[in-house]
Amino acid sequence: MFNAERGLEAPLAAEDRRSYESDLKRLQAETPSTGKSGRGDKAWGHVLGKAVPELDAEGRPQFQIQTGEQLVSVGVAADNVLTDEASSLPAQRMQLTQELLQARLREELRRGAPPKASVSDVQRDWSLLQQAMKNGRESVVAENSSQTVERSASMRPGFSGGDLP
Repeated sequence: MFNAERGLEAPLAAEDRRSYESDLKRLQAETPSTGKSGRGDKAWGHVLGKAVPELDAEGRPQFQIQTGEQLVSVGVAADNVLTDEASSLPAQRMQLTQELLQARLREELRRGAPPKASVSDVQRDWSLLQQAMKNGRESVVAENSSQTVERSASMRPGFSGGDLP
């Protein structure tokens, strides 16, 4: 495999490809946010077909993806896929990022001639997926904590929005 930055690299060996593929399937099955609700290849094709490509502030590619009534920016390059853009929907953004990385890995691990990716490409994307999943868990915890604080504040006596004097 040729990479303009790294030169000529060996493709992923068949045994390594099967191992990563097995790990990815297990990871998807174990992860509630991407397991049952995760998009397959056809669904991702539909999502990306409606996504608007653009460049972020530093000139790197990203997609604007419609989620309900909101637009969420998701980086697509290795150096901006995990950036924390100012988003009002961080949990949804992290889930889209995880699904995007999973789709990219599925494509890289797909059998075929010629091979789809080098060892370093798959290792980089695997590492990015692991980080995105960690960030996603932290984002969910932070959102839940924020909601708990808001609920407890609304239950305090003297809260202006309550029925208490």
